Amino acid sequence: TSKIIEKDENIDVLIGQSKSALISGIKIKEKKKLYICERTSSHIEFQNNILNDEYKNLGLKYKKINNWYIDRERQEYENSNIILVPSNFAKGTFNKEHQKKIKVLEFGVNTENFFRNKNIKKSDEYFDILYLAQKSVRKGFHYVLDAFKKFKHPKKRLHIIGSETVDKNFFEKKIDMENMVVYGHIQQTKLNDLINFCHVYVLPSIEDGFATTILQVASAGCPVIVTENTGSGDFVRNSRCGFIIPIRDTRSIIDKLECFAENKKLIEEFSNNGQTYLDQHNWNYYFDQLDKIVEEKKNN
Repeated sequence: TSKIIEKDENIDVLIGQSKSALISGIKIKEKKKLYICERTSSHIEFQNNILNDEYKNLGLKYKKINNWYIDRERQEYENSNIILVPSNFAKGTFNKEHQKKIKVLEFGVNTENFFRNKNIKKSDEYFDILYLAQKSVRKGFHYVLDAFKKFKHPKKRLHIIGSETVDKNFFEKKIDMENMVVYGHIQQTKLNDLINFCHVYVLPSIEDGFATTILQVASAGCPVIVTENTGSGDFVRNSRCGFIIPIRDTRSIIDKLECFAENKKLIEEFSNNGQTYLDQHNWNYYFDQLDKIVEEKKNN
Protein backbone atom coordinates (compact mmCIF):
# COMPACT_ATOMS: atom_id res chain seq x y z
CA THR A 1 0.00 0.00 0.00
CA SER A 2 2.83 2.41 0.81
CA LYS A 3 4.27 1.84 -2.69
CA ILE A 4 0.91 2.68 -4.26
CA ILE A 5 0.73 5.85 -2.15
CA GLU A 6 4.20 6.84 -3.35
CA LYS A 7 3.21 6.53 -7.02
CA ASP A 8 -0.36 7.84 -7.02
CA GLU A 9 -0.71 11.58 -6.37
CA ASN A 10 -4.51 11.35 -6.47
CA ILE A 11 -4.78 9.53 -3.15
CA ASP A 12 -5.93 12.05 -0.53
CA VAL A 13 -7.03 9.81 2.34
CA LEU A 14 -5.86 6.50 3.79
CA ILE A 15 -8.25 4.60 6.03
CA GLY A 16 -6.15 1.88 7.61
CA GLN A 17 -7.43 -0.90 9.84
CA SER A 18 -5.47 -0.86 13.09
CA LYS A 19 -2.42 -3.18 13.16
CA SER A 20 -2.07 -2.96 9.37
CA ALA A 21 -1.34 0.58 8.22
CA LEU A 22 1.52 2.16 10.20
CA ILE A 23 4.04 2.39 7.35
CA SER A 24 1.41 3.46 4.83
CA GLY A 25 0.03 6.00 7.29
CA ILE A 26 3.42 7.59 7.84
CA LYS A 27 3.98 7.67 4.07
CA ILE A 28 0.72 9.46 3.31
CA LYS A 29 1.31 12.00 6.09
CA GLU A 30 4.70 12.79 4.55
CA LYS A 31 2.73 13.85 1.47
CA LYS A 32 0.56 16.14 3.65
CA LYS A 33 -2.45 13.88 3.14
CA LEU A 34 -4.88 12.39 5.67
CA TYR A 35 -4.29 9.21 7.69
CA ILE A 36 -7.29 7.69 9.48
CA CYS A 37 -6.61 4.79 11.84
CA GLU A 38 -9.78 2.72 12.11
CA ARG A 39 -10.06 0.82 15.38
CA THR A 40 -13.23 -1.28 15.33
CA SER A 41 -12.83 -2.50 18.92
CA SER A 42 -11.96 -0.83 22.20
CA HIS A 43 -8.40 0.39 22.86
CA ILE A 44 -6.14 -2.63 22.44
CA GLU A 45 -4.79 -2.42 26.01
CA PHE A 46 -8.28 -2.11 27.49
CA GLN A 47 -9.34 -5.12 25.43
CA ASN A 48 -6.34 -7.13 26.60
CA ASN A 49 -6.86 -6.29 30.27
CA ILE A 50 -10.61 -6.86 30.52
CA LEU A 51 -10.43 -10.19 28.69
CA ASN A 52 -7.53 -11.29 30.87
CA ASP A 53 -9.68 -10.56 33.94
CA GLU A 54 -12.66 -12.47 32.53
CA TYR A 55 -10.66 -15.59 31.72
CA LYS A 56 -9.03 -15.43 35.15
CA ASN A 57 -12.46 -15.22 36.82
CA LEU A 58 -13.51 -18.34 34.90
CA GLY A 59 -10.33 -20.22 35.81
CA LEU A 60 -9.28 -20.35 32.17
CA LYS A 61 -5.96 -19.59 30.52
CA TYR A 62 -5.96 -16.44 28.42
CA LYS A 63 -3.63 -15.98 25.49
CA LYS A 64 -2.68 -12.34 25.84
CA ILE A 65 -2.34 -10.09 22.82
CA ASN A 66 1.23 -10.09 21.55
CA ASN A 67 3.23 -7.04 22.70
CA TRP A 68 4.24 -6.40 19.09
CA TYR A 69 0.60 -5.76 18.16
CA ILE A 70 0.09 -3.53 21.19
CA ASP A 71 3.16 -1.45 20.40
CA ARG A 72 2.15 -1.28 16.74
CA GLU A 73 -1.28 0.07 17.57
CA ARG A 74 0.11 2.61 19.99
CA GLN A 75 2.23 3.99 17.16
CA GLU A 76 -0.75 4.03 14.81
CA TYR A 77 -2.84 5.95 17.35
CA GLU A 78 -0.01 8.48 17.73
CA ASN A 79 0.73 8.92 14.03
CA SER A 80 -2.81 9.12 12.68
CA ASN A 81 -4.69 12.36 12.02
CA ILE A 82 -7.95 10.73 13.07
CA ILE A 83 -8.77 7.64 15.12
CA LEU A 84 -12.10 6.33 13.83
CA VAL A 85 -14.12 4.21 16.27
CA PRO A 86 -17.69 2.87 15.98
CA SER A 87 -19.00 3.78 19.45
CA ASN A 88 -18.67 6.11 22.41
CA PHE A 89 -17.90 3.03 24.49
CA ALA A 90 -14.81 2.41 22.36
CA LYS A 91 -13.87 6.09 22.53
CA GLY A 92 -14.05 6.04 26.32
CA THR A 93 -11.38 3.32 26.52
CA PHE A 94 -8.73 5.61 24.99
CA ASN A 95 -6.38 7.87 26.96
CA LYS A 96 -7.09 11.59 27.34
CA GLU A 97 -4.35 12.57 24.91
CA HIS A 98 -6.16 10.71 22.12
CA GLN A 99 -9.65 12.04 22.75
CA LYS A 100 -9.34 15.13 20.52
CA LYS A 101 -8.47 13.12 17.43
CA ILE A 102 -11.15 10.44 17.92
CA LYS A 103 -14.26 10.48 15.73
CA VAL A 104 -17.22 8.21 16.49
CA LEU A 105 -19.12 6.75 13.55
CA GLU A 106 -21.64 3.96 14.10
CA PHE A 107 -21.71 1.15 11.58
CA GLY A 108 -24.58 0.77 9.14
CA VAL A 109 -26.67 -2.18 8.07
CA ASN A 110 -27.82 -3.58 4.73
CA THR A 111 -31.59 -3.23 4.99
CA GLU A 112 -32.07 -5.22 1.79
CA ASN A 113 -30.60 -8.30 3.48
CA PHE A 114 -32.04 -7.73 6.95
CA PHE A 115 -35.68 -6.66 7.14
CA ARG A 116 -38.98 -7.52 8.78
CA ASN A 117 -40.68 -10.32 6.89
CA LYS A 118 -44.37 -9.91 7.59
CA ASN A 119 -45.01 -13.47 6.40
CA ILE A 120 -43.10 -14.86 9.37
CA LYS A 121 -44.94 -14.85 12.67
CA LYS A 122 -43.27 -15.18 16.04
CA SER A 123 -44.59 -18.18 17.95
CA ASP A 124 -47.46 -17.71 20.39
CA GLU A 125 -46.58 -20.99 22.11
CA TYR A 126 -42.77 -20.89 22.38
CA PHE A 127 -40.51 -18.09 23.54
CA ASP A 128 -37.56 -18.06 21.14
CA ILE A 129 -34.24 -16.49 22.15
CA LEU A 130 -31.44 -15.83 19.65
CA TYR A 131 -27.67 -15.82 20.17
CA LEU A 132 -25.85 -14.76 16.99
CA ALA A 133 -22.10 -14.36 17.57
CA GLN A 134 -18.92 -16.36 18.02
CA LYS A 135 -19.14 -18.90 20.82
CA SER A 136 -16.59 -17.06 22.91
CA VAL A 137 -15.88 -15.68 26.35
CA ARG A 138 -15.40 -12.25 24.78
CA LYS A 139 -19.00 -12.27 23.51
CA GLY A 140 -20.33 -13.37 26.90
CA PHE A 141 -21.78 -16.64 25.60
CA HIS A 142 -21.42 -18.22 29.05
CA TYR A 143 -23.78 -15.61 30.51
CA VAL A 144 -26.38 -16.38 27.84
CA LEU A 145 -26.25 -20.10 28.63
CA ASP A 146 -26.40 -19.49 32.37
CA ALA A 147 -29.35 -17.09 32.06
CA PHE A 148 -31.23 -19.42 29.70
CA LYS A 149 -30.97 -22.35 32.11
CA LYS A 150 -32.21 -20.22 35.02
CA PHE A 151 -34.94 -18.47 33.03
CA LYS A 152 -38.21 -20.09 34.06
CA HIS A 153 -40.45 -20.55 31.02
CA PRO A 154 -42.26 -23.78 30.08
CA LYS A 155 -41.74 -23.32 26.33
CA LYS A 156 -38.36 -21.63 25.98
CA ARG A 157 -35.91 -22.25 23.13
CA LEU A 158 -32.40 -20.92 22.54
CA HIS A 159 -31.20 -20.64 18.94
CA ILE A 160 -27.38 -20.58 18.73
CA ILE A 161 -25.63 -19.35 15.58
CA GLY A 162 -21.89 -18.72 15.58
CA SER A 163 -18.48 -20.11 14.82
CA GLU A 164 -16.31 -22.07 17.23
CA THR A 165 -13.36 -20.38 18.95
CA VAL A 166 -10.45 -21.31 21.21
CA ASP A 167 -13.10 -21.54 23.96
CA LYS A 168 -14.72 -24.58 22.31
CA ASN A 169 -13.89 -27.07 25.08
CA PHE A 170 -15.20 -24.72 27.75
CA PHE A 171 -18.58 -24.34 26.04
CA GLU A 172 -19.01 -27.97 24.98
CA LYS A 173 -19.67 -28.82 28.62
CA LYS A 174 -22.26 -26.08 28.95
CA ILE A 175 -24.38 -26.57 25.85
CA ASP A 176 -27.28 -28.78 26.87
CA MET A 177 -29.10 -29.71 23.67
CA GLU A 178 -32.49 -29.80 25.39
CA ASN A 179 -34.36 -26.64 24.33
CA MET A 180 -31.23 -25.48 22.47
CA VAL A 181 -30.91 -25.46 18.70
CA VAL A 182 -27.31 -25.22 17.44
CA TYR A 183 -26.89 -24.20 13.80
CA GLY A 184 -24.02 -24.47 11.38
CA HIS A 185 -23.41 -21.96 8.61
CA ILE A 186 -26.59 -20.18 7.53
CA GLN A 187 -27.06 -18.18 4.32
CA GLN A 188 -28.10 -14.56 4.85
CA THR A 189 -31.56 -15.07 3.37
CA LYS A 190 -32.27 -17.89 5.80
CA LEU A 191 -30.59 -15.96 8.60
CA ASN A 192 -33.00 -13.09 8.11
CA ASP A 193 -35.94 -15.52 8.36
CA LEU A 194 -34.61 -17.00 11.60
CA ILE A 195 -34.10 -13.56 13.14
CA ASN A 196 -37.69 -12.68 12.24
CA PHE A 197 -38.81 -15.87 13.96
CA CYS A 198 -37.17 -15.06 17.32
CA HIS A 199 -38.65 -12.90 20.07
CA VAL A 200 -35.40 -11.44 21.45
CA TYR A 201 -31.65 -11.33 20.79
CA VAL A 202 -29.16 -11.52 23.67
CA LEU A 203 -25.52 -10.40 23.42
CA PRO A 204 -23.79 -9.72 26.77
CA SER A 205 -20.30 -9.02 25.39
CA ILE A 206 -17.45 -8.34 27.79
CA GLU A 207 -15.76 -6.21 25.13
CA ASP A 208 -16.61 -5.13 21.60
CA GLY A 209 -16.25 -2.07 19.40
CA PHE A 210 -19.71 -2.30 17.91
CA ALA A 211 -21.30 -5.69 17.30
CA THR A 212 -22.89 -5.36 13.85
CA THR A 213 -25.20 -8.30 14.50
CA ILE A 214 -27.18 -6.00 16.80
CA LEU A 215 -28.00 -3.77 13.83
CA GLN A 216 -28.91 -6.79 11.70
CA VAL A 217 -31.35 -8.26 14.19
CA ALA A 218 -32.90 -4.88 14.98
CA SER A 219 -33.39 -4.24 11.27
CA ALA A 220 -35.15 -7.61 11.00
CA GLY A 221 -37.52 -6.80 13.82
CA CYS A 222 -35.95 -8.58 16.79
CA PRO A 223 -35.56 -6.59 20.06
CA VAL A 224 -32.21 -6.80 21.86
CA ILE A 225 -30.71 -7.31 25.30
CA VAL A 226 -27.10 -6.11 25.20
CA THR A 227 -24.33 -4.77 27.41
CA GLU A 228 -22.87 -1.28 27.09
CA ASN A 229 -19.60 -3.04 26.19
CA THR A 230 -21.06 -4.28 22.92
CA GLY A 231 -20.58 -0.68 21.78
CA SER A 232 -24.26 -0.42 20.85
CA GLY A 233 -25.48 1.47 23.91
CA ASP A 234 -26.10 4.76 22.08
CA PHE A 235 -27.81 2.96 19.21
CA VAL A 236 -30.18 1.06 21.53
CA ARG A 237 -31.01 4.22 23.48
CA ASN A 238 -31.57 6.33 20.37
CA SER A 239 -33.61 3.72 18.51
CA ARG A 240 -35.42 2.37 21.61
CA CYS A 241 -35.14 -1.19 20.28
CA GLY A 242 -34.19 -3.02 23.49
CA PHE A 243 -32.50 -3.03 26.88
CA ILE A 244 -28.93 -2.28 27.99
CA ILE A 245 -27.59 -4.28 30.93
CA PRO A 246 -24.31 -4.34 32.90
CA ILE A 247 -21.57 -6.80 31.94
CA ARG A 248 -21.28 -10.06 33.91
CA ASP A 249 -24.90 -9.82 35.10
CA THR A 250 -26.90 -13.02 34.56
CA ARG A 251 -29.72 -11.75 36.76
CA SER A 252 -30.29 -8.73 34.53
CA ILE A 253 -30.54 -10.95 31.45
CA ILE A 254 -33.16 -13.10 33.18
CA ASP A 255 -35.14 -10.04 34.30
CA LYS A 256 -35.28 -8.66 30.76
CA LEU A 257 -36.21 -12.05 29.29
CA GLU A 258 -39.08 -12.22 31.77
CA CYS A 259 -40.11 -8.69 30.81
CA PHE A 260 -40.35 -9.61 27.13
CA ALA A 261 -42.01 -12.97 27.76
CA GLU A 262 -44.76 -11.28 29.76
CA ASN A 263 -45.29 -8.36 27.39
CA LYS A 264 -45.73 -9.23 23.72
CA LYS A 265 -46.76 -5.62 22.96
CA LEU A 266 -43.32 -4.46 24.10
CA ILE A 267 -41.71 -6.88 21.63
CA GLU A 268 -43.77 -5.39 18.82
CA GLU A 269 -43.00 -1.83 19.90
CA PHE A 270 -39.23 -2.38 20.11
CA SER A 271 -39.33 -4.30 16.83
CA ASN A 272 -40.95 -1.36 15.02
CA ASN A 273 -38.62 1.15 16.67
CA GLY A 274 -35.48 -0.63 15.46
CA GLN A 275 -36.70 -0.92 11.87
CA THR A 276 -37.78 2.73 11.68
CA TYR A 277 -34.46 3.99 13.01
CA LEU A 278 -32.35 1.82 10.70
CA ASP A 279 -34.32 2.83 7.62
CA GLN A 280 -32.44 6.13 7.98
CA HIS A 281 -29.21 4.98 9.66
CA ASN A 282 -27.99 2.50 7.05
CA TRP A 283 -24.69 2.19 5.15
CA ASN A 284 -25.61 5.15 2.91
CA TYR A 285 -25.94 7.29 6.02
CA TYR A 286 -22.61 5.91 7.29
CA PHE A 287 -20.73 6.96 4.15
CA ASP A 288 -22.37 10.39 4.13
CA GLN A 289 -21.12 10.93 7.69
CA LEU A 290 -17.67 9.61 6.80
CA ASP A 291 -17.48 12.16 3.97
CA LYS A 292 -18.29 14.93 6.45
CA ILE A 293 -15.58 13.76 8.86
CA VAL A 294 -12.97 13.75 6.08
CA GLU A 295 -13.99 17.14 4.66
CA GLU A 296 -14.04 18.75 8.09
CA LYS A 297 -10.50 17.55 8.82
CA LYS A 298 -9.20 18.55 5.38
CA ASN A 299 -10.65 22.05 5.75
CA ASN A 300 -9.09 22.50 9.18
